[in-house]
Amino acid sequence: MRQLLLFLALVSPLVGCVSTPLELKEPVAGTYEVLGPVEGRFGGILLFNFIPIAYNQRIWKAYQIALEQKGADALIDVTIIDKWYWAGLFNGNVTTVRGTAVRLKDSAKKEAEKAKEAESGDGEDDGPKAKAPPPKTKEAPPPDDPGKPKVPRRKNG
Repeated sequence: MRQLLLFLALVSPLVGCVSTPLELKEPVAGTYEVLGPVEGRFGGILLFNFIPIAYNQRIWKAYQIALEQKGADALIDVTIIDKWYWAGLFNGNVTTVRGTAVRLKDSAKKEAEKAKEAESGDGEDDGPKAKAPPPKTKEAPPPDDPGKPKVPRRKNG
């Protein structure tokens, strides 16, 4: 029993859950148009208090739901509320994101796109990500094999 506890104590930090951090950047004042207050909610559960189901992405999804309410590009004055509940076999969390929806002006949109490109890659334009398939052309029938004897075809009639 003692060895089992020691094993669990040593191994448990190695098997924890990890998710990517969410960074909410507020745009610079004067570079956006205020659309109004919005709220987004999304929930997830931990089955048996261990197996995550729609759990790690709940803040990001609640944020996206809030953005979609008014077709916004970003939120300012953001508040995140996380409520949990227990229901026997699972724990649930419901995350609420509240804020003021804003639409970026053209110059601010370009700056935000440049920042995203810089974060995701080297910033160089590699051209289109996927090439369009070549146009379909009608293939000519293969030429008759000169070494093969021609067999006359019989007409039905």
